[in-house]
Amino acid sequence: MRIYYLSATPLPSLAANTVHVMRMCSAFARAGHDVTLVTAPPRDPALRDVDPYEFYHVAKRFRIVFQERRRVRGSACLWGLEAAWKARRARADLAYGRAVLGCYYAARLGTPTVFEAHEPLTQERPRKLKRARRLLSHPNLRRLVVLSRALGERFRNELGVPEARMRVAYNAADEPPDGVAPYPLPNADAGLRVGYAGGLYPGKGIELIAAVAPHCGSAQFYVAGGSADELASWREAAEDIPNLHLLGRLRQEELPGFRAAVDVILVPPKRRVSVSSGGEIDQALAPPLKLFEALAAGKAVVCSDYLDEVVTHGEHALLCDPEQPEQWVAALRALAEDAELRRRLAEGARRLFAEGLSWDARAAKVLEGLQ
Repeated sequence: MRIYYLSATPLPSLAANTVHVMRMCSAFARAGHDVTLVTAPPRDPALRDVDPYEFYHVAKRFRIVFQERRRVRGSACLWGLEAAWKARRARADLAYGRAVLGCYYAARLGTPTVFEAHEPLTQERPRKLKRARRLLSHPNLRRLVVLSRALGERFRNELGVPEARMRVAYNAADEPPDGVAPYPLPNADAGLRVGYAGGLYPGKGIELIAAVAPHCGSAQFYVAGGSADELASWREAAEDIPNLHLLGRLRQEELPGFRAAVDVILVPPKRRVSVSSGGEIDQALAPPLKLFEALAAGKAVVCSDYLDEVVTHGEHALLCDPEQPEQWVAALRALAEDAELRRRLAEGARRLFAEGLSWDARAAKVLEGLQ
C-alpha cells in the first residue's frame, strides 16, 4: 500500500514518541509498503540540519516530508488539513497516524484512515474533542489502534467506540543485532550490573534509583540518558552515591550494547509521568517503549507493578511498586544472590518478546485485513 503516516510532533527530538513513529514507518517499509512520513520540523535550530535517519539509526527506506506549523490562529487545524491534503493528493491507500486533526481531515477528504491513540482523548479541548468524536465514528476510519486493553476500555466507555473497530497493539522493540559488543562500563567487575536507559525528568525513575542504590552496595547502577541540565543537577545530587554512574545520553546505535553489558534492566517510572508536549500520561494505559526494549534484550527485568497487563511477575519480570523503594532493594538483592532467577527471568522476557513484540510484528498486526 501507499501509506502516509501523519505525525505532528517535531522531529528529530528526544521525545520517545518520535522513536515510535520512526520505528513504525521503518517497519511498514520493510513489509513492502510505500511509506511517506509527514511531520513537523524540529523546534531546536541545532537539530534542523541533523539527518533524522542517522539520529534514529534507521535505514532510509521511507520518505520524510517536513511541514511547518504556521504561526497563525488555528495552526493545529491548518497543519492537520495540509497533511491530510498531501495524502489525498498522492492518492494514498491509507493515512495512518497519531495526529488527531490530520487523521480527521484525511477521513473527511476520503482517504481510508487508521488512527493510533496513546492516551484518552477526553481531556482534549472541546473543539478538538468534537473532531475526535467525528473521526471515531467516520465511515472512512478503518481502525482505531490502542496501546493497551485498558486504553481500549476507556475508548469504549467514554467515547462509545465498539470493540470491533479497535485493535490492541502494545509498543514494540527492535530485535537486538547479532554480535553486539557490550558498552564499556566503569567498575563493570564490581558486582551486579544494573542498567536504566531513559529520561531523567521527574517520575521517570531516577529518584527511585538514587534511593535504591545506597542500599545495594554490591551492585553498580548505570543510567543512560538525560539532558545536559538534568545530568548536571543529578551529578551534584548523587555525588555521595559511588555505585551510581550517570553516563549521559547514548546514541540509538549504542543502546543495544548498553543493554548487553548489564545483568538487570530497570523500568521504574511512576504510573503518571509528565510528557514533553505538556500534561501527564498514565503509563498503565500506554506501557513505555523501554519495557519492550528491556524484554528484547533478554536480561532480567525489574519494572513498575502497574505494567502487569504486559508482563507477569516471576515469569517475565519482577514487579515492584514505584512508590516503595524497599521492594526494589529486595528484588535486586534477590537477583544478585540467585543467578538461576536471573537466567529464568531473562528467558521469560525473551520468550514474551518473541511472541509478537517486534516492530515488524506490530506493523503486520495493525494493518492486518486492511490491504
